[in-house]
Amino acid sequence: MNKRIKLVIAGLMALSFGIVSVATVSSPALAKTKAAKVISHQKLAKTKFHPNGGSLYTSTKLTKKSPKTFKTVKTTFYATKSVKLKKANGKRATYYYVKNKKGNINGWIWKGYLNKTQNLAQRASDIRRFKATYKYVDNPKDDGYQLYRDSLSGMTLAHAYNDSIYVEDAGIPSILEATYSTSNAKTLRGCQATYKIFKGRFSAKINAKLAKQWKKVLKDSAAVKRQPDMGDVTDQMYDSTLKFTKTLGHAIHGLDK
Repeated sequence: MNKRIKLVIAGLMALSFGIVSVATVSSPALAKTKAAKVISHQKLAKTKFHPNGGSLYTSTKLTKKSPKTFKTVKTTFYATKSVKLKKANGKRATYYYVKNKKGNINGWIWKGYLNKTQNLAQRASDIRRFKATYKYVDNPKDDGYQLYRDSLSGMTLAHAYNDSIYVEDAGIPSILEATYSTSNAKTLRGCQATYKIFKGRFSAKINAKLAKQWKKVLKDSAAVKRQPDMGDVTDQMYDSTLKFTKTLGHAIHGLDK
């Protein structure tokens, strides 16, 4: 009986090894990536960028990633060439050829992953100060707010000014619009504290627009205090606050340009 059991086990092991070896042989063929095709290319004036994510590819085929790594935001790249590609999925995209100052890190990267600004200290300060305003959220125990709190806690410098519908990619604009665009006194203080962080840092036109919209928010807030039971007055404050947070969020996102 023991001999039979051993033979069965040996047979199963042999079968298993056979399956594994077949899978191993066939996997390289399955892993082969279809190459991207160049539609057009052009030279660029040497332009300084900082990457906010992505990967470097060794060629415009986009079939092989560079073994070299870089730090988001902290790395300085210089772009000298541009290509418009038709990717394997049929979509078109523009990629830049970039390299660092030493030239030991180089390759092709999607244009959308490159940023002309750095401002590391400013970004760190903005994140730190915005985190301090989060005590003003309407319902901190709500699952939605907790998700944004987690995102804020792990926010990177590269994502500071992101405006994304995805919580994991949320930046200050995303969280601002999601948490402070309501119509009560508590969130109004959060909105005011956020405005104080960024006030005066935009173009004259945007600064003036924000000042005008904030004045309207305060006016509507005072009306709610006088008539707290009037639904239309509360709705009016909600509308003006929502408009203000959207304008401020868009302006903050513009700091990423």
